[in-house]
Amino acid sequence: MMNDKATIYLTSLVGFGAVVLTLITTFLHTTLIGYMVILMLFCTALIILTLKGHFSHHIENLEKLFFVITFIVIICLFIIRFRPV
Repeated sequence: MMNDKATIYLTSLVGFGAVVLTLITTFLHTTLIGYMVILMLFCTALIILTLKGHFSHHIENLEKLFFVITFIVIICLFIIRFRPV
């Protein structure tokens, strides 16, 4: 159990590092990747919340939901990309 908490803590540190690096890249290069800051903050918050016992079940449901959303978006992109002109 303690090893799992250490792994989650280190993973959240990696997520926080990704937020910091994305912020630096956004301010120094371009604002086109600014959406990555929001995504990494969301991921870091979810990783930190997994330290609570019951929240991991909700994260698994969110994972399934995001998989379905991603699958639908990929299908729509293929339809848009390869439709006849």
